[in-house]
Amino acid sequence: MNQTELNKIIKEHKLWLVSNGTEGKRADLKEADLREANLEGANLKEADLVGANLEGANLERANLNHCYVFPNTKILGNVLITEFYKQYSSYWIVKSWVEFDEAGLAMELYK
Repeated sequence: MNQTELNKIIKEHKLWLVSNGTEGKRADLKEADLREANLEGANLKEADLVGANLEGANLERANLNHCYVFPNTKILGNVLITEFYKQYSSYWIVKSWVEFDEAGLAMELYK
């Protein structure tokens, strides 16, 4: 997926969030190749990231709260998922996460 396509999905997702689902579309990024993607400041709250590859993605200030991931997904780029809300048996919903800087030092905890 290229950055232009991703930006369009993020824009539609933002509209979906602010309209409580009456407009736009929830971000469906299942199995998406998001390696090295620029997601800085993106609001991905409640997005479906099950099976997405976020290796090396810029997640600085991104909102991953309540997004859907596999239960064994622990590290998403520079982020360590620390807590989950369990949902169904095949995936989990992110409750809180820690963002790391390039040196691997924890920068912030998001809840």
